[in-house]
Amino acid sequence: MVRRLLHPLGVALLVVVALGVGFVVGAASFAGEPLPTPRATSTLRPTPRPSPTDTAFRASAVVVPSRSAGLSMPVTGRVAGIFVEPEQNVRANQLLLRLDTSARRAAVNVAGADVRRAEAAVELALAQLELVPEDATPAQRESAQADLRLAEAELAVAQSALEEAEVALQQAELRAPFAGTIVAIDLDEGEQALAGQPIVTLADTSAWLFETTDLSELQVVRVSVGDRATISLDALPGVELSGSVARIQVRGSSDGAGVRFDVLIRPDEHRTDLRWGMHAIVRIRPAG
Repeated sequence: MVRRLLHPLGVALLVVVALGVGFVVGAASFAGEPLPTPRATSTLRPTPRPSPTDTAFRASAVVVPSRSAGLSMPVTGRVAGIFVEPEQNVRANQLLLRLDTSARRAAVNVAGADVRRAEAAVELALAQLELVPEDATPAQRESAQADLRLAEAELAVAQSALEEAEVALQQAELRAPFAGTIVAIDLDEGEQALAGQPIVTLADTSAWLFETTDLSELQVVRVSVGDRATISLDALPGVELSGSVARIQVRGSSDGAGVRFDVLIRPDEHRTDLRWGMHAIVRIRPAG
């Protein structure tokens, strides 16, 4: 009876002991060989950088020559001769136009004759002064010296009148102040040229510039000489020129909607197909 009761108890005890031993062995094995740490399999991707803000702004512009002038006469007179024609290249100081100079030449001739008479009077006064005897009275010597001073004064007046007549004669001629191309002549021979009224347009077209027409005061403060720009023209579709700011107008002008400032942009290359007044769009990129 006792054997039958102990047999199941022994079996259970053996099972418990076996489980305990297995747990201890397994724990020892786990402690000696740790499990590997799992590694992340996701790939790091670089954060995309935002594109820089485009700070360029657009402005309308026109093609202008590097230098131009509307030439006028300083005096009024009838045009006697025109010695150039439109599209002609001229050199600096070349004669372009002359007024009728008959009256002015006559004035020069009269003034020249007056100078020659005054010079002769001075020579005569000098000779008379040298002829004054040594025993002449102080009054006689003073009289001869006074005649010489008067002759010299009259000579100075005559020379001044001659210079004025020559200047007036030169004012009847219109000469080129710089080398360039005759763009327009606004009168013909025989017509009256008014003093101060432009009659000949001269331009240096060896280099072209682009002049803005609608740059506001809020935009011009962002512009500096040397800033880069790109230029496109209505007359040349598909063509884009590069250039830089060459000059900024100091004084603005009011156009009714606000104050605008002219900015001149010099292209990097010279194009012979450009013409004065062509419309363009410029994009200026401020450096700052």
